[in-house]
Amino acid sequence: MSKADLAAAILWIGATMYAIFGGADFGGGFWDLFAGGTEKGERPKDNPVSVPRVLSTIYRAIGIDPSMTFNNGAGRPMYILDEREPVKELLG
Repeated sequence: MSKADLAAAILWIGATMYAIFGGADFGGGFWDLFAGGTEKGERPKDNPVSVPRVLSTIYRAIGIDPSMTFNNGAGRPMYILDEREPVKELLG
Protein backbone atom coordinates (compact mmCIF):
# COMPACT_ATOMS: atom_id res chain seq x y z
CA MET A 1 0.00 0.00 0.00
CA SER A 2 1.47 3.34 -1.02
CA LYS A 3 1.58 6.44 1.19
CA ALA A 4 -1.13 8.05 -0.95
CA ASP A 5 -3.41 5.04 -0.48
CA LEU A 6 -2.78 5.07 3.27
CA ALA A 7 -3.55 8.80 3.48
CA ALA A 8 -6.74 8.31 1.43
CA ALA A 9 -7.82 5.45 3.71
CA ILE A 10 -7.23 7.54 6.84
CA LEU A 11 -9.16 10.48 5.37
CA TRP A 12 -12.00 8.17 4.31
CA ILE A 13 -12.26 6.65 7.79
CA GLY A 14 -12.15 10.09 9.39
CA ALA A 15 -14.84 11.48 7.08
CA THR A 16 -17.03 8.43 7.68
CA MET A 17 -16.72 8.72 11.46
CA TYR A 18 -17.43 12.45 11.24
CA ALA A 19 -20.61 11.71 9.27
CA ILE A 20 -21.71 8.90 11.59
CA PHE A 21 -21.23 10.90 14.77
CA GLY A 22 -22.65 14.13 13.33
CA GLY A 23 -19.44 16.12 13.60
CA ALA A 24 -19.14 15.56 17.36
CA ASP A 25 -15.75 16.40 18.81
CA PHE A 26 -16.28 14.59 22.14
CA GLY A 27 -14.07 17.10 23.91
CA GLY A 28 -10.96 15.98 22.10
CA GLY A 29 -9.90 19.57 21.68
CA PHE A 30 -9.44 19.46 17.90
CA TRP A 31 -11.31 22.71 17.29
CA ASP A 32 -9.66 24.33 20.31
CA LEU A 33 -6.28 23.43 18.89
CA PHE A 34 -6.95 24.71 15.38
CA ALA A 35 -9.55 27.46 15.94
CA GLY A 36 -8.13 28.88 19.16
CA GLY A 37 -11.34 28.83 21.18
CA THR A 38 -11.97 28.80 24.89
CA GLU A 39 -11.34 25.73 27.00
CA LYS A 40 -14.59 24.00 26.02
CA GLY A 41 -14.92 25.76 22.67
CA GLU A 42 -18.06 27.75 23.53
CA ARG A 43 -16.78 31.07 22.22
CA PRO A 44 -13.94 32.19 19.98
CA LYS A 45 -10.92 33.59 21.74
CA ASP A 46 -10.14 36.20 19.09
CA ASN A 47 -12.50 38.44 17.08
CA PRO A 48 -16.00 37.20 18.01
CA VAL A 49 -18.57 38.03 15.31
CA SER A 50 -22.25 38.73 15.94
CA VAL A 51 -25.12 37.46 13.80
CA PRO A 52 -26.04 40.96 12.49
CA ARG A 53 -22.47 41.41 11.23
CA VAL A 54 -22.65 38.08 9.37
CA LEU A 55 -26.01 39.11 7.88
CA SER A 56 -24.51 42.46 6.89
CA THR A 57 -21.72 40.60 5.09
CA ILE A 58 -24.21 38.38 3.27
CA TYR A 59 -26.41 41.35 2.31
CA ARG A 60 -23.41 43.27 1.00
CA ALA A 61 -22.23 40.23 -1.00
CA ILE A 62 -25.60 39.87 -2.76
CA GLY A 63 -25.94 43.59 -3.42
CA ILE A 64 -28.22 44.80 -0.60
CA ASP A 65 -27.05 47.91 1.24
CA PRO A 66 -27.05 47.05 4.98
CA SER A 67 -27.64 50.71 5.87
CA MET A 68 -30.93 50.74 3.95
CA THR A 69 -34.01 51.77 5.92
CA PHE A 70 -37.70 50.91 5.74
CA ASN A 71 -40.74 52.40 7.44
CA ASN A 72 -42.21 50.43 10.33
CA GLY A 73 -45.92 50.25 11.16
CA ALA A 74 -45.83 53.70 12.78
CA GLY A 75 -44.18 55.21 9.70
CA ARG A 76 -40.80 55.68 11.38
CA PRO A 77 -37.67 54.70 9.44
CA MET A 78 -35.74 51.71 10.75
CA TYR A 79 -32.48 50.16 9.61
CA ILE A 80 -32.71 46.60 8.32
CA LEU A 81 -29.82 45.69 10.68
CA ASP A 82 -28.67 47.15 13.98
CA GLU A 83 -25.01 46.41 13.22
CA ARG A 84 -24.15 47.31 9.64
CA GLU A 85 -20.40 46.67 9.65
CA PRO A 86 -19.53 43.58 7.54
CA VAL A 87 -16.95 40.97 8.51
CA LYS A 88 -14.01 42.18 6.44
CA GLU A 89 -12.14 38.88 6.72
CA LEU A 90 -14.93 37.15 4.79
CA LEU A 91 -15.13 39.74 2.01
CA GLY A 92 -11.44 39.46 1.15
